Amino acid sequence: DYTTGISRKVTTAGNTVFPIIEDFESGIPATWSNTGMGPIPSFNAIWSISQNYNTVTPQSGSSMCMLAKLLSSFSAQAVLATNALYFPDRKYSLSLWVYRNSNSHISDRLEIYVNSTESTEGALLIDTICPHYAYSPSEATTGWYNYTYDLSEFGIGSGSVNHIIFSGTIGTRTNGVILIDHMKIEHQPDFPENASTEFNGVELEPTVNLYLDDSIDESHPLITSLPNYANTDERRVIGLTGFDNNVDIQAIAPAGNWYGNIYHNGMWHPASPSFIAEDDVDRVFNFTGINFTAKDGEVIILLNTGESGILPVTLSSFNAVVTSENYAQLNWSTASESNLLGYNVLRATANEPGLANIVNPSMIIATNSSTGCEYSFTDSDVQEETYYYWLESYEISGETNLYGPVSLTIDIDDEQDENSDEVLKLTALQSAYPNPFNPETTIKFSVKDNEQATLTIFNMKGQVVKTFDSYHAGDHSVVWDGKNSINREVSSGLYFYQLKSPSYIKTNKMVLMK
Repeated sequence: DYTTGISRKVTTAGNTVFPIIEDFESGIPATWSNTGMGPIPSFNAIWSISQNYNTVTPQSGSSMCMLAKLLSSFSAQAVLATNALYFPDRKYSLSLWVYRNSNSHISDRLEIYVNSTESTEGALLIDTICPHYAYSPSEATTGWYNYTYDLSEFGIGSGSVNHIIFSGTIGTRTNGVILIDHMKIEHQPDFPENASTEFNGVELEPTVNLYLDDSIDESHPLITSLPNYANTDERRVIGLTGFDNNVDIQAIAPAGNWYGNIYHNGMWHPASPSFIAEDDVDRVFNFTGINFTAKDGEVIILLNTGESGILPVTLSSFNAVVTSENYAQLNWSTASESNLLGYNVLRATANEPGLANIVNPSMIIATNSSTGCEYSFTDSDVQEETYYYWLESYEISGETNLYGPVSLTIDIDDEQDENSDEVLKLTALQSAYPNPFNPETTIKFSVKDNEQATLTIFNMKGQVVKTFDSYHAGDHSVVWDGKNSINREVSSGLYFYQLKSPSYIKTNKMVLMK
């Protein structure tokens, strides 16, 4: 209440969400205390809201916070304190706009404090500002001026709970006024945008303000569970937080041979370049397109010596068998995958990879699962011949790796023993072709004797889009026209097709691209 000087006071506890921006558009927050401190209680002034004071308009918006005298013969003093604020990290800044006028006396003042209570008693003084523009801190003329303070200099941060306090005093000599607006409390970045900052022996320069995540170090599970962790030597780990997408970061490697990788958006990604040698003059790792708002929000930069901690694919098995139709079926399984676009299957009639050609019509899309996956591809364009097959993994960075060979012999013989070790009657799902597709794609599969299998299409939410009829033993080919079970066209995007039988279940990806 403006006339009585009664304090309005509500203190809350709990986590504080930064940045805190108070522009007073909705009045003085109900969680702040506002106490008149004058000598005569009935004439105590308190802070109030104003839209216009003697032609002075707010610095921003339509409202500002004001302390003015009730009567010219009395002084005015009032204390405005925020609710208790929790500062979990290390660095915070306070900024405030103050109107500097020409009517105030040198004895008039705005004092800014920080304290564990709402009182100025025992508080740390942050700054004293005289409302008159000519006095400390002096300005050239009347007008709004912004003042910014590093709160870490006053013991704020690292788990402290504090109030920010604004104490205003207007003496009896003038009819001055104190006007403040647009107060902001925010994290001070550990890594300011477009500036180079050293941490853990690495200089980082991001395109936006970033903050250090103290909870991440070399013992973090995402580091210790790296596929090739055992062969890494010295490690420089930097955990980061931020509020933006599509962020670019440059990291300058220390002297020596270093690999660079970053974890974001739920997976590991190599830097560009992925390796910097000891003799390289250009020692900058580039990390681009970093997402700081993903559900899986950890962002970790890892620079290490030894070997790269990230293997694009850890292959568990790779084999080839002859199906009952005398086709060549390639099967492989992975223990883990990261940063992969997919796989190609290469074939030659001699054990010479340089003579091999890609036989899959489109790239076999990788799942990039940290727990691995099973894959299968059937090569039906074969004759009576001995074939050698290689598996080529294709990384997001454009690098490729070759695995194999495995070999088999196609022996087309009407008298062939159906129980031969080389001939296996299998239930198997092939890759959809074309993939990506528009408007339709063909899904081929086989079902072994004495079994039935179902083919089902799912969307990214795991919802059934369409289920095809049950299929008995034999080879089958199904054309999906991009329509659901009620014959309506579905939207572009990623879909899954699953073949399921009593002894077999396999799910592959396909992309409808309109």
